[in-house]
Amino acid sequence: MIVSRPRWLPIALVACAQACATGLPSETPLGSGPLARADAAAVSSESLAVPDAGALEAGAALAAAKPEPPVPPESERADAGAASVKLTADAGAVAADSRAQFAGTYAGKDRAVIRMSGKPDQTEDDPKARISVAEQGSDAIAITLINTSDGKPICTLNARREGDRAEVAPGQSCFGGGPGASSMVKRGSATLAGKRLTVDLLIEMRLSVGGKDAAGSIDYHFEGTRE
Repeated sequence: MIVSRPRWLPIALVACAQACATGLPSETPLGSGPLARADAAAVSSESLAVPDAGALEAGAALAAAKPEPPVPPESERADAGAASVKLTADAGAVAADSRAQFAGTYAGKDRAVIRMSGKPDQTEDDPKARISVAEQGSDAIAITLINTSDGKPICTLNARREGDRAEVAPGQSCFGGGPGASSMVKRGSATLAGKRLTVDLLIEMRLSVGGKDAAGSIDYHFEGTRE
């Protein structure tokens, strides 16, 4: 501003059904026919399938004797610990770097609409406006408006930042520092999108000229890119 932003049916049942239908006694003694022999063979084969107790014990012993994984030397553990600490530190640095960086000097344009009681609005445009921003810890910045006519600061405003936006603290003085003039920021904000900064301010002011007091305001808007 020029002052002068994510089934089977079991075989046995079938044989029984046939014998009962004919009503004839069996010629084969009970317990020695093919079904009985088949059943006995099945029982015998099942008994053979039972695992040997000794084999079970041997298997359990082998399982118990399974060696434990080797423990790395103390130096390797120390190296792994150091690597873990480094990764954690690197992750923290990336998180910090991903935070919006306001610091820098921005060049662009601004507009100031000056409203005074009893007088028509006045608009001032500056196509060569400049603002400088400095980081003040992790949650605050300082915004300095620069007078393009001589490169000197007009005022420096403290703002509380959160992500890519900062809120200017009200009650700070900006513009109107001459005799009989006073000014105070009623509200203000700064927004960062990549390298582009936007600043908006509403400033209240009072003037006293020739024994007469006048109240007014300044609506200020800046858009610029970090150099």
